[in-house]
Amino acid sequence: PLHSAFALARSAAAMRISRMKKAEGLLDLARGMVCPREEAQRLRKADAGTLASSLPERSALSYIERNIAVCCLMQGRHTDAAKAAAAAVELLPTNSSALFIQGCCYEERQSLDSAGECYRRSVALDPDFKLPY
Repeated sequence: PLHSAFALARSAAAMRISRMKKAEGLLDLARGMVCPREEAQRLRKADAGTLASSLPERSALSYIERNIAVCCLMQGRHTDAAKAAAAAVELLPTNSSALFIQGCCYEERQSLDSAGECYRRSVALDPDFKLPY
């Protein structure tokens, strides 16, 4: 199910420019394939002992949440984008693109110190990711 969920999220990312509603539907379906919403909430609050055992699910959900954040940003829904980016980072703190998106959301709200911190963390995790520069 995780591979299928990831593949659906990739397909959604490829179509979001031309078919946003369909992309959002696929992302929601992908999220449900990983685990029920209640389980996703539990994974976001996992302790250190659960982190390793839930890494595949957390990684897939983080990728899906990041893509949801991008869809929201593309539609000017900055509050929803900020929530999805925060969820992506909470699920997988090493998700550099989610950190970048979170920084964009902070910048949109004029929280420049927080935006800068997100951009710095994003670059530290992936120095080849050029957008935060």
